[in-house]
Parts: sequence; structure tokens; C-alpha cells
Amino acid sequence: MSNLNNLISKIKEEGNAQVKAIKAEGDAKRDAIISKYTKEGEEVKSSLVEKAKREGATRKERILSNAALKVRNEKLKVKGELIDKVFIEATKSLKHLNGEHYKNFIVSSLRDVKLEGGEEILFSEAIIDGDSLLKEVNSTLNTSFKLSDEKVSSGFMVRNNGIDMNFSFENIVSFQRDTLEGEIVSLLF
Repeated sequence: MSNLNNLISKIKEEGNAQVKAIKAEGDAKRDAIISKYTKEGEEVKSSLVEKAKREGATRKERILSNAALKVRNEKLKVKGELIDKVFIEATKSLKHLNGEHYKNFIVSSLRDVKLEGGEEILFSEAIIDGDSLLKEVNSTLNTSFKLSDEKVSSGFMVRNNGIDMNFSFENIVSFQRDTLEGEIVSLLF
């Protein structure tokens, strides 16, 4: 019986050794699998974090760019409104020309215009004594304008055979706007 006990003991020892070996192999495989998937998980995590950082940076740039664009557009809008106001005020100021300044404006505007003689001139509504102004203009320019009963809102107009030469302040300011805008911008801003 002692041989039998020895044999059983030996079988148990071999079985325990095999169990330990299988368990060690299983533990090694388990650790390898865990290590492999932990490494893959870290790589995926790093990739996602990098992608999120890039997307965040891109989104941040886009938000900042849009904000800067809105600020620029708002500044341009305000500048445009100020420029418009300057032209409106200039036109208002010109509408108050009278007397010698108004006559000088008419004379300087018509000095280089080819006139046939007998044209009709329409003065501004602000002019009270059109007859004496007409005499001064005709004398200075050596012309023979006829005074029209019609009036213009500002400046003056010359009419001949259905053709109107418009020298209204609104028309002149509008015509000169592109030329003057750069100077106004440099003065204001």
C-alpha cells in the first residue's frame, strides 16, 4: 500500500505541477492579452485626444475668425455711417450758400461750359432776389441767361432746348463722393 500511496502522491504532484504550469501559461496569456489591449486602448485614447485637440483648435480659430470678421464689419458699418453723415452735412452746409459765395459758385461752375446764349437758369429756393443775381452772373460771364420761374432745391440748373445741366449740391456731392471719400477717411480715421 505504500507503493500505492506513493503512486497517488506522485500523480497528485504531477497533476499539481501541470495545473501550476497551465495556470502560469494562462496567466501569461492573460497578461499578454491585457497588455496588448491596454496598449491599443492607450493608442486609441491618444489618437482621440489628438483629434479632439486639433478639432478644438480649428473650432477656436473659426470662432475667433468669425468674431474678428463681425468686429471688422461693424467698424466698416460705423465708418460708412460717419462718412455718409459727413456728406449729408456738407450738402446741408452748401445749401446755405448765399450772396457773393453763391454767385461765385455759379460763375466758377459755368466758366468752362460752352453756352449758346439765351439759356434759362434756375436758382435755388433760398435765393430771394434772383433778378439782381441774374444780372451779376450775366455781367460776369458775359452771357444772356433768362431767369426761370422754377426753382431747384439747391445749387442751380441751366436749361436749354430740353437739356438740363444739373449743378445741384446733392448731384455735385454725389458725383465727387468717390474722389473725396479717401480724403475723408484719412481725416476721420
